[in-house]
Amino acid sequence: MFQYTKVSWIVITLFLCWIKTRAFFYFSWMILFLYVLLDDSLEIHEGFGLDIAIYFNFQPAYGLRGVDFGEILVSLISYSVIFVLLAISYFRSKPEERRISNNLAFLFAALAFCGLVLDMVDIMVLKFENRLLSLYSQIAEDGGEMVVISVILYYVLSLNPKREINTAPTMSIN
Repeated sequence: MFQYTKVSWIVITLFLCWIKTRAFFYFSWMILFLYVLLDDSLEIHEGFGLDIAIYFNFQPAYGLRGVDFGEILVSLISYSVIFVLLAISYFRSKPEERRISNNLAFLFAALAFCGLVLDMVDIMVLKFENRLLSLYSQIAEDGGEMVVISVILYYVLSLNPKREINTAPTMSIN
C-alpha cells in the first residue's frame, strides 16, 4: 500500500504540473505512472500474461516459466504504446521540458530494471533452491523498486507546479 501511495502522489503531482503549465509532456508522464499504478495494483500484465502464455503455449526456457514470457510480452506492448505518447510529447517540448523528461526517463529505466530484470533474475534464482540467494534477490528487486519510486516521487515533488518550467530542479544525466 505504501508503494501505491507513492505512485499515486507521482500521478497527482504530474497532473497538477500539467494543469498549472499545460505542458503536454507532464500529461504523458502522468499517463505512464498511472499505468504503472494500475498495472501493479490490478496485476494487468500477470493476468493477460497468463492468458497469452496459455493461448500461444509458451514453454519454459532460460530458467523462466512460460507465463513469464507472456508477462514480458504484455508489458512490452503496453509500455510501447505509452512510449509513443512520450516520444511525441518529447519532440514537441522545449529544452527545459526535455531535460525533465530525460531525468524521468533515466529514473523510469532504473525502475524498469528493478521491476523487470531483477524480477526475472529472482524467478531464475528460485531454481537453485538456495534460500539465502533467493532472499537477496527478492530484497534487491523489491528494495530497488521502493528506493527508485521514492527517488522519482522526490524528483517530481521538487518540480513544484507553481514555478515556471525553467526553474525546475537541476538533476541532469546529459
